[in-house]
Amino acid sequence: MEPEQPLLRKITDEKWRSLKRQVEAARNTAVLLVHPYYLEPSNRSGAYFETLRSILEKSKFPIIILEEDSKILKLKRKLGESIAEKALIIPTAPDHPAPLLNRNTPNTWAIWNLKELSAILSTKAGIKNILIGGIEANRDIFEENSRRVKDYENLWLTKHGVRIIDEARFEEYPTAKGCAGFTYHRLIESGLFEKIRWIPNVRLNKFGEFTRTSPYAKPKTFTLRKDHAQPPVRK
Repeated sequence: MEPEQPLLRKITDEKWRSLKRQVEAARNTAVLLVHPYYLEPSNRSGAYFETLRSILEKSKFPIIILEEDSKILKLKRKLGESIAEKALIIPTAPDHPAPLLNRNTPNTWAIWNLKELSAILSTKAGIKNILIGGIEANRDIFEENSRRVKDYENLWLTKHGVRIIDEARFEEYPTAKGCAGFTYHRLIESGLFEKIRWIPNVRLNKFGEFTRTSPYAKPKTFTLRKDHAQPPVRK
């Protein structure tokens, strides 16, 4: 019988030290995937699953995966033994990206669990830069909830000399909801990381559709093959 995946607070110091060595060797950068197989492939998901697989197999950065506790065995089958052993898989609460802290009370997740995750990734793993992807990455239309994310992205644009003169090129609302979007939001709010960027083509909304990497330029961390079609811009 497959042993239970260690919860966030049960991951050994030896495991964190090992991850920290990998992170340091990868310019203090790690990939974070949030519920990456939550949806099944469809004609709307385009290159998502193909690009996801390429990253899992070829990433030069250590990989951390947040997955619902009840779906971890299924995830490991999809990953394959080699990738599942290399990746750090952290169990989350049902239908939420917050790390599970107690299996006896699985619904007692909170924003604080993601805050604790941020602190651990920063201190025990030594992560400074995060490349994030996954499902669901949804827009947040409530400005009071997503202002910090929008400010963060606008600051990045300003630092890189990008002037927002054509609003049609950029999202009206930032991606800050859904499991992947909410995690991105909370990582930014933690203030513990130097850089947090979406991975191109590894970001689906709740409908299984691509969400744009804008409003900031696409990271150059992963180079897609020329035959990969870019996702259509949805207005």
